[in-house]
Amino acid sequence: MKHLNTMRRVFINSLMFLFILALTSTIPVYALSIERSDFGSSAIEINFDDVLAGTLVNDLYLLDGVSFDNALVYAGNYPVSPPNLIKSSDGEAITIHFPRCAMRVGIQIDTDGYDPDRQPQMRVFDANGNLLGLENFGQGADFVGFEFQDPFISTVKLGSTFPNIPNTFLYSDAHDNLIFELAPMKKVTVDFDPDIFEVEIEEDKESEEPEDAYLRAFIEPPVGVSVNDIDAYSVTLAVNEIFIATAEYPNIVDNVLDVLFPVNLTNISDILEINVAEFELDLSDHESEVKALNFPQHIVKLIELTISGSFIDGSGFNGSDAVRMILIND
Repeated sequence: MKHLNTMRRVFINSLMFLFILALTSTIPVYALSIERSDFGSSAIEINFDDVLAGTLVNDLYLLDGVSFDNALVYAGNYPVSPPNLIKSSDGEAITIHFPRCAMRVGIQIDTDGYDPDRQPQMRVFDANGNLLGLENFGQGADFVGFEFQDPFISTVKLGSTFPNIPNTFLYSDAHDNLIFELAPMKKVTVDFDPDIFEVEIEEDKESEEPEDAYLRAFIEPPVGVSVNDIDAYSVTLAVNEIFIATAEYPNIVDNVLDVLFPVNLTNISDILEINVAEFELDLSDHESEVKALNFPQHIVKLIELTISGSFIDGSGFNGSDAVRMILIND
């Protein structure tokens, strides 16, 4: 009987998905519903118990690869893992984003069940907003999960359909224990220009506030991938996982993306790992002048710069290159 009920549930979900898909999209879709046991060792689990009740989640877990539009943490009466759950802050379906996309995602509904006036449901979308799949939640702390790898999952919506209110999908029930696996990052080849330049320290130098200078990077996608598939405005620069800058002035030559990263008084300290008071940087001559605090010696620094970004399908990429900086204390 349990097997029969499971088959009936899958059949009903499939019919509902095909109906909604016919209304919203014409692309071919290949849905795979999965269980919690299908997630691998790299899966990230969030139970929201490390956040104070009353907090809007927003970008609190962005470093884990996920953000939320309208999720509010609260200590409800029916959590799956006490004390916290998430609910909608505005009455709309809870919206979850994966900026670099996910290949697997799942979540549980709260434990108190629901009445026939609504049907809680999870919907997943690709980076272009196309509906990839949907599945109904059952009663109790039911788990719903999806796996998509072509295309990857970019957005999840958690809401309900209402028999008495056609064509609506709104918030109704709280959720707990989000689990996901991010899409694998593709490796790109990165070459910085210049790869060697001098930084001259002048402790008593007085100068006007300097304008931005730029580090130039050439980014080549993997074999078989077009540079036109890169979202040029998603490209960022980091040092030791510390954000430095977002790429500017993208230009494509052959199959290489040419971008500039601004270097200024705000981020030069993170790049050089010294306390900088003011600086001048002229990359055209590969020479720089910096006024630094507590910097007593001549140093040659080999600094690894990391590029990351997204393709237009939402999947991510990264790559790195080393830049040698010669720091001279005047």
